[in-house]
Amino acid sequence: MSQNVMPPLGRRYEVGGRQLCLDRAGTGGPAVVILPGAAAMGVRLPRTAAEAADELAEAVRNGGQVPDVPLIAFTAQGTDPGQELYLPAEMLRRQNEAKRAMYTDLAASVSRGENRVLENASHSWIHIEGADAVLKGIQDLIEKV
Repeated sequence: MSQNVMPPLGRRYEVGGRQLCLDRAGTGGPAVVILPGAAAMGVRLPRTAAEAADELAEAVRNGGQVPDVPLIAFTAQGTDPGQELYLPAEMLRRQNEAKRAMYTDLAASVSRGENRVLENASHSWIHIEGADAVLKGIQDLIEKV
């Protein structure tokens, strides 16, 4: 029997003149941050990677202090197939550099943070193309908590 599962409703945050729907639940960690724009719910698309990064940074600032808990960020350096159709190679290269820097900074914001770069996993398919690394990261976080 199939059961419909409702996602958390969260609340709207005003960020840079845009409305983001974000959810915060629980206390402590590990923390999970999903980059706005990974899904087309509640955001204006298209926008640049720099705009998305600015929105994420603003959302984190408005959300209060990042708790000092174990944190593993995964940076997907592979290219989503749709991006290859519409973005020039140089823009994809710069986008990957920006993602690596952004997630490295996020990981450095806590004492037990690290950024794990997955060279061959794309953002949209990281859970499949980088499944072993993601599962290892979850296991590592459980051991640290």
